[in-house]
Amino acid sequence: MAGDWILEHTPSSFQKMMATNYSFGIERNEDALNRNDRDHTKWTNPLEVKLPNAPSMKMFCVYGHGKETERSYWYTRGDFEHDESAADGISPLCIDPDTGSNQTSPCAGSTPRNPLDMPLLRKSWIDADYTDETVNPKVRNGVKMGEGDGTVSLISLGAMCVEGWKRRRWNPAGINVTVVELSHRPVPSMPRGGANTSDHVDILGSTTLNEIIVKVATGVVKSAKVIYSRAYGFRMDTASL
Repeated sequence: MAGDWILEHTPSSFQKMMATNYSFGIERNEDALNRNDRDHTKWTNPLEVKLPNAPSMKMFCVYGHGKETERSYWYTRGDFEHDESAADGISPLCIDPDTGSNQTSPCAGSTPRNPLDMPLLRKSWIDADYTDETVNPKVRNGVKMGEGDGTVSLISLGAMCVEGWKRRRWNPAGINVTVVELSHRPVPSMPRGGANTSDHVDILGSTTLNEIIVKVATGVVKSAKVIYSRAYGFRMDTASL
């Protein structure tokens, strides 16, 4: 996973911060989900906590789709080499090769390597030489392409709205979840896409999205007709709002 790779190449202080504040797993056991209600590291991950026990609550998931979006990556690795970061070394030293210099920094030298400091680091990068457009989703220059809002893949956007929160283990109160998928229909001559864009962030300027927000916030929407679409989840018939 990309998250594991990042943690393997960061200082221990950053690793500790992540471990004490966030969690990135998935929990299916209902007893464990109950315990996670008291674990603050789980609260930002909808895969590890339940929705509140509020049966009269209504939820609306609104997101864009219909734009080619990066989904995953093919990586390649180089040779083993030394990690240039010595911030976590034992008793780090800084040897100044010229003690008589008028340097402005505290030390112009470097920390000598420990005899057991083996070259264990391997740089990784996206394999831009790999392309396979015969598979679905297509892989182009090391990037597996899918559908989404241009930034977040549709399979992630709809994961809990369409699948997870329909199940009692994550939604014990049976909160009604309405999913609205807005098709990306930009105006080519407008840099931000115009009134029908569903691009990531630019969707905040979408006329349909803002109409939905106003109607939900003012209580106009009591129920909505939902029809199946070709996208991950469902598309609301916005004419019924």
